[in-house]
Amino acid sequence: INAEYMGVRFRNRVSLFLFFFLCCENKMAAPPSSTVATTTTNAATELSAAEHRGIPRAIFIENVPGFLRNEENADSALRKMQETYSKYKYMDVKLQQQKTGLKNKIPEIQKALDIVCHILEKRRSRDTNPFVTTFEVNSMIWMDAQIPVVETVYLWLGANVLLEYPLHEALELLTRNLDFAKTSLSSLEEDMCFLRDQMTVTEVNIARVFNYDVKLRRQQRLAELAASD
Repeated sequence: INAEYMGVRFRNRVSLFLFFFLCCENKMAAPPSSTVATTTTNAATELSAAEHRGIPRAIFIENVPGFLRNEENADSALRKMQETYSKYKYMDVKLQQQKTGLKNKIPEIQKALDIVCHILEKRRSRDTNPFVTTFEVNSMIWMDAQIPVVETVYLWLGANVLLEYPLHEALELLTRNLDFAKTSLSSLEEDMCFLRDQMTVTEVNIARVFNYDVKLRRQQRLAELAASD
């Protein structure tokens, strides 16, 4: 059991300190997005953003000349797409941090849930004998402890806040938060896949606009050479 050393021995009525992190994180607020290269209406982009944590959809540019007619020039269009791509990269870093945090929290919640279930099982079987476990004193330092069959546990809510819960309430709370954390992780992974698809589309759009601009400039130079001859 992963528990912080409190400097006291376990005696008589001892409340077991279970540490876990509530995973009720607010969904990441994505930074303001610039105009994404698109050939569809803004309504479709807004709908996509609402479904995927505010991530705007990047629309594949099929008709590059037609797209550039609505832009000042190719350089201006490329700057906008590079800016959008940079924001996608920023979102990807933030989502990756959230994913790492959830992956670290889920095992902690599971450990707390397991010990609560173990205590409840001992109470149901009327086994009053204490059980032996280990807790972390410091990094890489663990100690043994005898834990009596208690009636309440303390759950660490974070920000140096501990609340006492009866075993059944602790079980419900931990179960609910574990389910929420797993659901959040699954949703987060889906959003990350969607984000990377948009990054790929943006990369392709940048390459197509750049190549078209290079081709157009080459044609203009050839036309100028032909006119000068």
